Amino acid sequence: MEIKCKFKSQQDIIERSNFKTRKVWLITEDNPDYPQTIEVEVTQDKVDMFSQIQQGQPITAHINIRGREWTNPQGEVKVFNTLQVWKIETITLPAQEFATPKKKEKQVFTDSDLPF
Repeated sequence: MEIKCKFKSQQDIIERSNFKTRKVWLITEDNPDYPQTIEVEVTQDKVDMFSQIQQGQPITAHINIRGREWTNPQGEVKVFNTLQVWKIETITLPAQEFATPKKKEKQVFTDSDLPF
């Protein structure tokens, strides 16, 4: 699966034994009025994948959806899902397009514009 998004930030690398992981936040703007921040994960040799990406840079993220079951000590079965990025591609836009957020113009109404 792939999503078009903008890079927001990345967390510190967590290393346990020989396993490395890092959480990364991406912003999707399918509906620009309600941007969505999603958390994805990069692991092992991919933890530095976002090091050269600037905040706000548009990218295409290639994602695998992973899931696993876990049974807690009380016997309840839970399912955990992970969005794991395995490849990114930068989207080339003029620098101003991703560095400066677009502002909506305010509509100004005068008395002559009102329908009553």
